Amino acid sequence: MAPVQAGDPPVLSGYAGKVDNFAVPAMYGDLFNREWTPQIKVANYANGHQWLDFQPYLWRYLSSEENQRIGLLDYIVQTKPYDLFILEDRTDGWLEILKKNDFVNALNYIYEFSVGQFSYEKTATVLAKGGKRGVVFTVPDFQDYAFMQWYPTEDLKRKAGAINITYRDQRYTEQYSKLDPATQFYMMPTPVVAKLFMNLNQGDIVNLTLTDGDVMDEVEARSSSPAFYNEQVRTMAKKLNLALVDLNAIYKRIHLGSYTTDDGLKIDGAPKGNFFSSDGTYPTAIGQAVIANEVIKALNSTYQSRIPLINIREFSQTTGAQ
Repeated sequence: MAPVQAGDPPVLSGYAGKVDNFAVPAMYGDLFNREWTPQIKVANYANGHQWLDFQPYLWRYLSSEENQRIGLLDYIVQTKPYDLFILEDRTDGWLEILKKNDFVNALNYIYEFSVGQFSYEKTATVLAKGGKRGVVFTVPDFQDYAFMQWYPTEDLKRKAGAINITYRDQRYTEQYSKLDPATQFYMMPTPVVAKLFMNLNQGDIVNLTLTDGDVMDEVEARSSSPAFYNEQVRTMAKKLNLALVDLNAIYKRIHLGSYTTDDGLKIDGAPKGNFFSSDGTYPTAIGQAVIANEVIKALNSTYQSRIPLINIREFSQTTGAQ
């Protein structure tokens, strides 16, 4: 909590206490080390400022005056004797693209992740300088999130007498495509799709025109694999001697129902399971504990540390988390 002085931008009071743990959201790549330039104004951003170039709330840690001469990453590396960094990049942005499904194709996806990987590795290299220890993560496949299981394609195929769906294909301007029911496609969790599933009776003929945001066709699904990005993360982890948490493999095991915690708690990745919260995207308290243990395992394995694991079954009973 901090007092805020009104203004453009608002000014938060500085924090003079000791900082043992510090998290920086939405600051991947160059944004992590961007200096604030108050004279730059862009009309398309909030209050006429290029808000994406800086994060005013971070001025509690790094004053606005200092932020005009040095970026946050350089400031931390030069002045703070940190022991460990945890760097998780691009998962939220990737999920936003998938959930909106405005334009998911190989060129857009790989280009974005190539740029992210370059900045990501640059940031990790700076943070790891001098043998600092760190943790990095792979990105899960979209099929393994609960929000992609709300409206299963197989349920639609099994129930409908026939499927005649056309949709505007964002890959081509003003062009509508016909969905081939024989292919592997995915129904996105949108209001239109929810209404379709809610009103569908056995044997109904589905005649529907959708937007690209309502359906992910086979080509989009194939081009949305994070395999390229994940391979770069694995290479980077090995190169910089960083602990790697393979969220891609972990989420896959959870989705397939084959993940049990070390203390015997079965982890369920279904929409009403114990791993995902009700949005079908972010982990529950139990899910966060599962990931925390995977981080601990990666640290212990890479750096021969002896950090004890969380007893997730006991945590579940104590907190009432289900």
